[in-house]
Amino acid sequence: MGWRFGGLLAAAAVAAALTGSPAQAAATVSPGTLGVYRGPAAAGSVASYGTWLGRAMTWAQDFLPRDNWPAIEDPSWITDAWRSTPYRLVLTVPMIPDSGGSLQAGASGAYDIHFRRLGEALVAQGQAGVVLRLGPEFNGDWFPWTAQGREAPFAAYWRHIVDAMRSVPGQHFMFDWCPNMGSQKAAAEQAYPGDAYVDYVGLDAYDQDWMPGWQDATTRWHNLVTMPYGLQWQQDFASRHGKLTTLPEWGVYTRPDGHGGGDDPYYVRQMSAWIVAHDFAYEIYFELDAGDGSHRLMTSEFPKASEAFRQLFGSIAPAAPAVATPAAPATPPATAPAPAAPSGGGTPASSPAPATAARPKPAVVTTTTPAAKARKSAPKRRVASDARTRPRRVAVLARRR
Repeated sequence: MGWRFGGLLAAAAVAAALTGSPAQAAATVSPGTLGVYRGPAAAGSVASYGTWLGRAMTWAQDFLPRDNWPAIEDPSWITDAWRSTPYRLVLTVPMIPDSGGSLQAGASGAYDIHFRRLGEALVAQGQAGVVLRLGPEFNGDWFPWTAQGREAPFAAYWRHIVDAMRSVPGQHFMFDWCPNMGSQKAAAEQAYPGDAYVDYVGLDAYDQDWMPGWQDATTRWHNLVTMPYGLQWQQDFASRHGKLTTLPEWGVYTRPDGHGGGDDPYYVRQMSAWIVAHDFAYEIYFELDAGDGSHRLMTSEFPKASEAFRQLFGSIAPAAPAVATPAAPATPPATAPAPAAPSGGGTPASSPAPATAARPKPAVVTTTTPAAKARKSAPKRRVASDARTRPRRVAVLARRR
């Protein structure tokens, strides 16, 4: 049913884009997909973000430390923080620690025991159904698990990890395979471990670009959709493999080198429309400023993007248009009861979301030539530069405090 519903939404979005006509009804992002990352073990900050947005989060993300194998095996300092919260957890898991290792050794089964121990700890600590995002952004070259020139060992190692963790009694883990948008250091398709080992196809999709015309918000969005390993590629690839998609990291971006979109409400509006039009299991906004750039909407740095985000993802309705005031009747009607105040962000994720005012749905830029058709033999494009697409997460994969 989910695929059929998503197809209808996508068709409506394409029709709106082609005709230029606004959507007939306001299609808002489902509360069931909403998520955020606020920092290591930051459950309280997730609640305050929900209050700011006017909607409680369903999903939260955290990162296992990558110092060494003992740090990866013992997630207790993270799971303790999320134990009594209503959020469903996405846990980003390094495949190789900073202390050393290789994809080839992992593909031989040398590290199976570490992931078996991690699985046992997660089940014992109440996270038997956690979503595990193993070795993200592997098609770049900034993490030790990069699949550059080692796509087959990466896929084989992934299968070993999944088999080891699924062997733990009581588990029902889900696994998210997550390339980085635009990075071409590795052929992501060749690093795919197989449908039996993947539950979701993710993509990290920040508002950054180096392709021609990137300074223009409209052109930049078109590039994000159509580039190799862009948003359209993700949908095409996931559809071929029968998987739902996710956005484990996305956000506005101010970069020191100037190639972020900055305060870009157009990106926010288009991301909202894209999420509504496709089958996303979850989307997680990266509400944290990292060493290589800013993303936070709760500060004053991105006022236009923040306002658009709260209108499209939260319960903060845009101002109603002015209307003529009718003449007062001879006998005033009885005073209507005041509407109930919308629920705050601290309510459980299962609570119904407050109603939002109707607003036009932004047009979604689509392409008749999906980026999925760009294969490894295609010419390298400027967005593939590792220095340019290297994301924020190098320093953010949390270390034990």
